This record gives sequence, C-alpha cells and structure tokens, in this order.
Amino acid sequence: MLPDSTLVVINNLVVVICHPIQHFCDSRMKRFWNPSCESSNNPSRICPTSSPGDRYLIGPSSMFAVVTPDTIHLPPGAVVRLPGSWQDYQALNEQLGDRSSPRIKYRDGEIILIAPPPEHGRKVSVIADVVKVLLDHLGREYEAFTPITMELLQKSGIEPDYCFYIENWEAIAGKDRINWGVDPSPDLVVEIAIPSYTDVNDYLPYRVPEVWLFRKNQLVIYGLQSDRYTVETSSRYFPNINVSEVVTECLKIASERNTSTAIRELRRKLASEN
Repeated sequence: MLPDSTLVVINNLVVVICHPIQHFCDSRMKRFWNPSCESSNNPSRICPTSSPGDRYLIGPSSMFAVVTPDTIHLPPGAVVRLPGSWQDYQALNEQLGDRSSPRIKYRDGEIILIAPPPEHGRKVSVIADVVKVLLDHLGREYEAFTPITMELLQKSGIEPDYCFYIENWEAIAGKDRINWGVDPSPDLVVEIAIPSYTDVNDYLPYRVPEVWLFRKNQLVIYGLQSDRYTVETSSRYFPNINVSEVVTECLKIASERNTSTAIRELRRKLASEN
C-alpha cells in the first residue's frame, strides 16, 4: 500500500483514498490522477484513469476505509464513490443488512457510500423532533420513518435521514414494506447535507413534494414545482411558521444544553402563542 493511502477493493475494482494533505499521495500515484476530476467544490470526486486497470483516486480521508465483498468499513465522514450496476448496489445493500452506517445510494451507474460524522445523528434527531412538535401543535396526523430505503428498480436507491407522511399517512399506515412506484412517496424528507453526497435532485424520481436540507448551519426548504425543485421561503405544511428560524434556534439550544431542553422550549413557545 502507498504511504498515507487506503486501498478499497470491490468486485476487482481498486480504489485509493489519499490523506487530505497529500493530493498525489506520492510521485508513483501521479499516473492514476486526473486533474480534470478535482475541483474546490468537489474534492472527493472519483477520478478515473485514462489507462485500463480500473483504478480510481478518491480524497480526502485520513482514516482507514475498506469495501470488499466481505467487509464494509468507512470512518466517520468518509465518502466513497464507485461505478457499479444496480445488481452491485443490491448486493452491497444486502451485505449491509440493517446497519445504519454506512449509508448507500445508487444513481446513473454510480454507487455512493457515506459514513455520516458523529454530529449528523443529533442534528437529524433534533430536526425530526421539531417536525413532530409542529405537526402535533397543528393537530396533524402523520407517520414517520427512519431509517428507510427508497428504491426504483434499475434507476435509483436513496436513504433519507428522516421522512414524514403527512397528507398520505393513511396510504401507508400499518404497512411493513412500502412498494415504491405504487405506494405514495413521503410528503416531507429531511436531510443533513453532506458534501459530495447530498443532492436534492435524488428525490425527483419519487416526486417528494418537499425536501428540507440542513446545509452550512442553515435549513433550506425545497418545493417540487413540476419537474424540478425550487428554494421556498416557507413550508407548505407549516405556512405560518418560520421553520428555518425554529430549527436554527432548537439546534443552538441542543448544542449548548441538550435536545430535551430545546424541544421543551419549543413546546412552551408554541403554547404561549395560542
């Protein structure tokens, strides 16, 4: 193995993950590196070589990561992008079983694995709790799911952080399995954005009406308009509530104190406004 690098192998495909401060690893890696693949906006992009051999360079990562037919291990925060078929994606999904990490998605002949960083789970939990409190405040019925895998055969596979059925909760109530493409998609999806992984357009094939992405300490609300997502100033489910402000405040309180305090404060504030 090259110094400060990791070999990742899947179905005879070799992947090298470099230490973040070594863009080339060393001079021997230069023949595997394609400058056109790297950009400041996407430092973790997979870079195919121009010569046969199926070798790829992924960065950055400073911890050990392995993907083989027998083992899948990614350090927190790592993103691995691999070319692969729908069958490869299904095989990896089966291997992962009920594990919550790493997460996996499939789109356009590419498999993407991500091990969310430690703070990811807490942010997801707080935002999901905010949604539940707001729905309860409005007297709305709902179903909520996490984890859940959304799949369209041969086309797409995605694992949202949290999803809610609000207008369509009755259609999936009591079901152990959702038949994507037949049953309705979630009304609301919540995602903590991760560079090189999160893309709101992943939800276009499912026609999810609203997607919340928490990116760079700010909640961005996307609404489905015809065949694309547009940034909205308010949520269709909470039109009279500034949910971006509520989420930011609750996350701040949760960080400074704890989640339970943040949610109690939100309930108290909503009650005082009645």
